[in-house]
Amino acid sequence: MSARAYEVKGYEAQAEQLMQQCQISDRRNTLAEELSRGTRQKAAIFADFHDAKANLFDEPLTGLDSHGIRTMKDSVRQRATAGAALYRSW
Repeated sequence: MSARAYEVKGYEAQAEQLMQQCQISDRRNTLAEELSRGTRQKAAIFADFHDAKANLFDEPLTGLDSHGIRTMKDSVRQRATAGAALYRSW
């Protein structure tokens, strides 16, 4: 898990919030290969969505449904408002 690698403190609560926000908390124990493309995309994006000062996104909306697209855009805006430098191509 990338949160452990970056030594993010209290990542469990943040991870739970992100999973609920993306509507993937019911799949927490599912292998990635068993997930749909959109669900894998959500999990991959939010796995690296910690409190970094900069985040780079390359086509983060690919494979997402309309709810996932709105959630991603809202999350990116929230990170920018919190002071993170962001780059995304969409």
